[in-house]
Amino acid sequence: EGKLPLTVQSPTPPEPPIEKIMQAVDLIDKAQAPLLLVGNGLIRARADSALLALVDKCQIPMVNTFMAKGVLPWRHPLNLGTVGMQAHDIAN
Repeated sequence: EGKLPLTVQSPTPPEPPIEKIMQAVDLIDKAQAPLLLVGNGLIRARADSALLALVDKCQIPMVNTFMAKGVLPWRHPLNLGTVGMQAHDIAN
């Protein structure tokens, strides 16, 4: 009686607080040998162009999980390959 149904809301992707982003930037900036480990979440977020920009701008090498294979061009000089596949993989 007199109650309205809930309105439909579109989900919004979560965004980290700016303080956490700045903390990550500081950690990466101070790292002696940073390495990015990229998984399927990046694929689902369709953030491959952002990853490429980050890798190129910061010159940080990257490894990926099996589910993120192909996120960076195979011949990219900072792509170290897929972890956990074979004993001969560079990343392992």
